[in-house]
Amino acid sequence: MLKKIVKEKMNILVIFLFEMLIGLGLALFIFLQGITKKYDLFILCGYLLLVCLHSFFNILHFNKKIESFLIRTDINISSIFGNEMSSIFEFGNVAMLVYNEEDEIIWTNSTSMFKKSSVIGKNIYTLIPNMDTILEENLKSDITTTIDGKKFLVNINKGLHVIYLKDITIEDMQRTLIDDSAPFIGYVMIDNYQDTITLYNETDFMVHVTNIKNLIMKWASENHLFIRSCSVDTFLIMGEEKNYRKIKEERFSLLDDIRVLMEKEENALTVSIGIGKGQSTILRLSELSYQALNMALSRGGNQVIVNIFGKPTEYYGAKSEVKQSRSHVRGRVLATAIANLIKDSKNVFIMGHKDMDFDAIGASLGMYALVKNLNVPAYIVYEDNLIEHEARRAFKQTFTQTEIAKMTISPAKAINLVEENSLVVVVDTHRPALTMQPKLLELCNNICVIDHHRKSDSYIENPIFSYQEPQSSSASELVTEMLFYQSEKVKLSIDIANFLLAGICLDTKFFTSNTSSKTFEMSMILKTYNASVEEVSEFFKEEYEEKMLLNSIINNSDPIHTGIIVSSVNEEYIVTRTVLAKAAEEILNTRGVNAAFVVGRTSEKQVSISARSTTSFNVQIIMEKMGGGGHFSASATQISNVSIHSVMEQLKENIDVFLRDGKI
Repeated sequence: MLKKIVKEKMNILVIFLFEMLIGLGLALFIFLQGITKKYDLFILCGYLLLVCLHSFFNILHFNKKIESFLIRTDINISSIFGNEMSSIFEFGNVAMLVYNEEDEIIWTNSTSMFKKSSVIGKNIYTLIPNMDTILEENLKSDITTTIDGKKFLVNINKGLHVIYLKDITIEDMQRTLIDDSAPFIGYVMIDNYQDTITLYNETDFMVHVTNIKNLIMKWASENHLFIRSCSVDTFLIMGEEKNYRKIKEERFSLLDDIRVLMEKEENALTVSIGIGKGQSTILRLSELSYQALNMALSRGGNQVIVNIFGKPTEYYGAKSEVKQSRSHVRGRVLATAIANLIKDSKNVFIMGHKDMDFDAIGASLGMYALVKNLNVPAYIVYEDNLIEHEARRAFKQTFTQTEIAKMTISPAKAINLVEENSLVVVVDTHRPALTMQPKLLELCNNICVIDHHRKSDSYIENPIFSYQEPQSSSASELVTEMLFYQSEKVKLSIDIANFLLAGICLDTKFFTSNTSSKTFEMSMILKTYNASVEEVSEFFKEEYEEKMLLNSIINNSDPIHTGIIVSSVNEEYIVTRTVLAKAAEEILNTRGVNAAFVVGRTSEKQVSISARSTTSFNVQIIMEKMGGGGHFSASATQISNVSIHSVMEQLKENIDVFLRDGKI
């Protein structure tokens, strides 16, 4: 019946067009011949009037047929579903559309959402713009479409050829209004305020601070944020989700504005911002934002951390390297504090991260010397296959088997020696899963953390002592500082001093990057213990096969963006992380290169990435997105059960996103 009606509709249209063409031809003929008699014009007008009347009655007859068809269909459907269904569908703002094999709508229930005459006979792909996507994703919930400016929830029963449309326009508007009004709280803090004040004369410093505070107030005003000063260096900000989206779209332009303001200053002031979202109570939002600010500061400042309840933490900014804090007082206080904790302990377990490098081993040996100097039993948690190749070779060449057995303990045996007042000292990492024996952290209540990496999402919670300084070059530098500030001089062997110096040399690339005045100061202190750069350089000498492998990796480099190079090792080779790190550093030493990423297989089931950069590019954020971490210009990650090709594609995608959005 529907096809017959559609055919009749087409016939009416064709007849009307044919009659109009005849009328046009008649009019053209009369005007070309010239109107010689009055009745010529009357004939033309009469003909056009007849055409209009004929078309009118045809359309009237056609509409009556449609109404008759709709009434009959309604009766048939009602007899199937029952008379109550119409009112239920109307109450629930639900439209039910039935379509045939040709995807034409043959029936719809009576509803205020559509006029039947405007829907019957229409193709479902014409009525619903994203029908292809809906059919593909129909098993998923909350599939929506927009029809004539209204939003509908869509569900399709393909077997019965039925489409259900629920009008959610009002609910969607209300949801949007609620989402836009969701509150957030944040803190804006000027970094290193107390440390930097000593580097300027009073007038210049106050001018800089005033200019920065004016920028902060202007930024808050432009984005309709509530702002109040909490202290000389901190502001509280509050706003709604719609305000947050705006400042996020602008990529937190305040950081860049302040960076431009201070770009000519050697000791530039920067700001950190911590934001809390995802909770309705002001108290909980305040806690989330305060945690975010502390994380931003522990990662070196000059960045934005967004702490969203129940979701991954978001990182923005951090486009420049961290400035070194110059407080010797803090170092002295911390050195005294850790010494007191060691004295009060029954025994001390010292451990670094898995695949320990020179920095982790050097820092562990330094802490071992400190604990033994305080006459407390000490153990370095150590396992041969969890040490990097070069570090293991140097360690075994430097110390005898007897010395190694005396200093170290296996991760399995360490668990059995834990007592109520045992102390665990974690060096060169703050992530529980990366430690040599994560179970020690669960068994011991007293935990100390000494690390130079920026704080990540996963970290050791509630340590009784934490010295986490991303401004420092290495964990070995921090441990050397702990040794230097002890009230009594620590006895340190030449071998341990060499390993501490090797840790500093590794992470500074032999004092060419990530250095500060404190780095050189601590290195000079190690020289007083007869540490030798010449002996340390022997640790890092490459074997012939390794040199050839490095050359092949460098030759495989791919410049994916200006100044950004990625390279990979052939899938069939298994290499050490040290090789990947060396290759990345070699590539970075090339003029014009700002960041280097090297991908290679480090075990049968694991692919690793080593990332290095200059102070103009943050590789840490990219590595964190891929499950790793590190610090601004030197980071890494390990991914299991993947191919090198897939890791390369994922890496390139993350780099593209970071360059485009300044965030991942």
